[in-house]
Amino acid sequence: MKIKILLDHVSREIDFAVSLQKAFEENDIGKVTITHQDYIATNDTYDFFEKTFDGSYDAIIVPSYHVTRTPEMLLRAIVNRAKLIVYHSEQIIREYIEPEKLNLDYIEQYNSHVAAHFVWGEDFASKLIKKAKVSPEKIFIVGNYKMDFANKSNSKVKKNVLVASDYKPADMTESDMNAFYNEYRVHFDRNRQYICDKARKHMLSFVKEQSELFPSLTFVLRPHPGESKLEYQRILTNNVKLSEVGSTFSTDLDSCDMVVGFTSTSCLEVISANKRFVSIDFFDFNKQDLSAHKVLLDWLSVEETHAIFSSLNEGRLPENNQEQQKKLNYLLRNYEDVGSNLISALVFINSAGYRHQTKLTRYDIFLLVRSLIKGGGKFLALKVAVLLRGRFGSKSILDKVETSYSKRLLTNEDFNEKILHKYQTKFLPYNYVKSNCIIRTSLGNIFEREEN
Repeated sequence: MKIKILLDHVSREIDFAVSLQKAFEENDIGKVTITHQDYIATNDTYDFFEKTFDGSYDAIIVPSYHVTRTPEMLLRAIVNRAKLIVYHSEQIIREYIEPEKLNLDYIEQYNSHVAAHFVWGEDFASKLIKKAKVSPEKIFIVGNYKMDFANKSNSKVKKNVLVASDYKPADMTESDMNAFYNEYRVHFDRNRQYICDKARKHMLSFVKEQSELFPSLTFVLRPHPGESKLEYQRILTNNVKLSEVGSTFSTDLDSCDMVVGFTSTSCLEVISANKRFVSIDFFDFNKQDLSAHKVLLDWLSVEETHAIFSSLNEGRLPENNQEQQKKLNYLLRNYEDVGSNLISALVFINSAGYRHQTKLTRYDIFLLVRSLIKGGGKFLALKVAVLLRGRFGSKSILDKVETSYSKRLLTNEDFNEKILHKYQTKFLPYNYVKSNCIIRTSLGNIFEREEN
């Protein structure tokens, strides 16, 4: 069995991809190829053909898919003769963006193209079935892969506090908002931009103040993928540090005693790791407008959070919020081994007993041809610009490529064999449990471990 995994945010998804790759290799299941979902232009080439026409696969796993916005995903599946599988990276979404994320305007095509959906729990499975008309047979409730990397042993005090950002909307300019609408056909929530900007300012000011009050505590700042680091860099001191470049969330979480944030969905992973996640209540805003994970957010005042820091400074670990633990299963199935569920699902999907394939509809030819022309055109334009360096407008093309690639490097979203190898060397042999069995329910397929 040959699987290709496309990454969106490298630091968010690389642990899952490499662990699955290791499991396939060490258990003689097959081969997993890992690459970035984006076609990347560097100073001398555009990797469209290299990534699209790279052989045949049984399945391609993507973090998201939209019929008209990302038709290149379908193109890659068709060219590679592979089933298109979506392991949804964003499953806690606000209602206004559901039409885009669930392809509600393209239900026929969406259900023809996607052969299987991997989801965290029944909550998102229900949305796929009720709103996107997805067959429960195509839904596999595998759990959230991040939970496999959450170290649930939390006995040693490290005196480290992780500051988890979900403030990326704060960086949105008017131009960004217009581009957001043009790409997603969804109006960006301008109030969200204002709230995130205000919350980030409050958080960084608070962290600066607390770091001075508690010099023996270390505050690790983790900006959101793609978020500017400029505001964070202004408050760096001996005990206020930025998360290391390329560090995964699970690595940062393991090195800290607790996490403070605002409305971050990382609370799922933190709670699963039996650590305290605190949402600091700096000011009033409409919390009912948040996504489904709002039931897990533990809102504390500045004074209450200061008291927890004071206790940690004296060597006492923050107590877990038991209500958060109870509510966790509302959004995801807290399996012991998500990796084994993924493998069991892939083996079944690749078997003769699975009848769903990636199929084209009568509407698809134009989108696929346009993707091919667009990708080939960019490849050719860059090749010509390299040959004509400095002449006939070639400089503007090369400048755009350099700016785009520099931004990718700045946000740690570059990906190549050297970067992949760095992550591969982190992993120990993977203990794949082959006895997981699939049980069909009205909301999709769930997994249980068979007793020997």
